[in-house]
Amino acid sequence: MQDSEGQSEGKRARVRRLLIDPLDGIGFRRGRAVAADGHRDAMARLADNLGYLSDQALIALREMLQTKGEGAAHNVWPAPATVYALAEMLERRPVEELPGCLRWLRSVEGPKALAAGTLVETWAYFRRMKRPPINASRELMERAADNRRRLCLIDERVRAGVANDDDIGWARAYRDRLAWCEAMIRHTDDGQHEGAAV
Repeated sequence: MQDSEGQSEGKRARVRRLLIDPLDGIGFRRGRAVAADGHRDAMARLADNLGYLSDQALIALREMLQTKGEGAAHNVWPAPATVYALAEMLERRPVEELPGCLRWLRSVEGPKALAAGTLVETWAYFRRMKRPPINASRELMERAADNRRRLCLIDERVRAGVANDDDIGWARAYRDRLAWCEAMIRHTDDGQHEGAAV
């Protein structure tokens, strides 16, 4: 969206326009125990963290939150954990925006996962669970083995000229995701592929 001067609206401003300002407008306020500066900072963090949501999801979140006010009058802003949980129900936050995932890939763990052949599966675990794959190495190894078998079968079907579009698309998405993860390990960004359903 563009403002009156033709400038693109930033994510924070969009979240404020579609979520925060309308809720403030119907009477949401800070809690008594929250300082004005603390509330302002919390709203800025909220706007930053919800910038990934589409306009439709922000509107839906606003409608959900209208009935979730806290306090005796039910007009105090809900805890951020409540807001984030509802947001995640509407649209999952892309794993690419999770600092923990990027730190994990860029630490010694990323090269370890690459060497073990579980890099894409590690990324998929983060996407699904939103946390590092602690104690999940067996699951990752099994999933990686399944994916390698599937890639081999698809490659054979391609060579035989019998691969369907779904197979070809899956293999391309998997390899694109692998390239993206490898780029993250090298601290470069080769683009964002929404990719592989692994």
